[in-house]
Amino acid sequence: PDGQHRIIFSANGNKIKGFQYNVYGDPSSAAFLIALAVMKPHSHIVIDHLVINPTRIGFFNILKRMNAKICARFSNYNYGEMVGGITVDYSHLKGVDVRPKDIPLCIDEIPLLAVIASKAYGVTRVRGAYQLRQKESDRISMTLRELEKLGVKSKEYEDGFDIIGLSPEGENGKSVADKESESCEPVILDAHGDHRLAMSLGVAACIYKRPIKIVGAQCCTVSFPSFWNILRSVSAFKETPLQEHA
Repeated sequence: PDGQHRIIFSANGNKIKGFQYNVYGDPSSAAFLIALAVMKPHSHIVIDHLVINPTRIGFFNILKRMNAKICARFSNYNYGEMVGGITVDYSHLKGVDVRPKDIPLCIDEIPLLAVIASKAYGVTRVRGAYQLRQKESDRISMTLRELEKLGVKSKEYEDGFDIIGLSPEGENGKSVADKESESCEPVILDAHGDHRLAMSLGVAACIYKRPIKIVGAQCCTVSFPSFWNILRSVSAFKETPLQEHA
């Protein structure tokens, strides 16, 4: 009568029994380690006990279209969810078109995809991603702004972006952050309080040659508290690129 919606749970006098439920790995979190593996030469990574439902692996399917060496293995069902493993190897990537129909299955990984696209041959186009502007940050503008500091060329649209990746001669690879500079001053990036942008920039810090520091990098603890420790364990980091103040 008051217009409020309610859900009422009643045990009806029955005893509720406990049961064991295994919580398996989140593919959106695994995506950062997978991205590192496909971009870093000589890399090979295996991630087991991962949820691989078709609706959760849209990002992995886009990587396959980019020519990534990535293979999913089904293991078992866990209360209706598909569980398995992912094997990834370093790959020579190519740019692709990410269509509006792709977006719902990879929306959280789009900032990371922009980093990957900067190291793929050709142009990667993302369209239909309007809702990225309503996340913890404007993930379209902020992602492109930070990648521009690394010399990445891009074009912004209301619902997405183009990333101009490597030319056959590796033009974009000769970016500000990739050049062997006489100056060892780090490139200062900003996470803008966005955990997924922070982790995407962390992956970029593993790939680009010049030192990188990330302001506000610890915000990733909201979704992946051990991210920096894990990233350090699988990369060549002697120290993580954390910088709490510009």
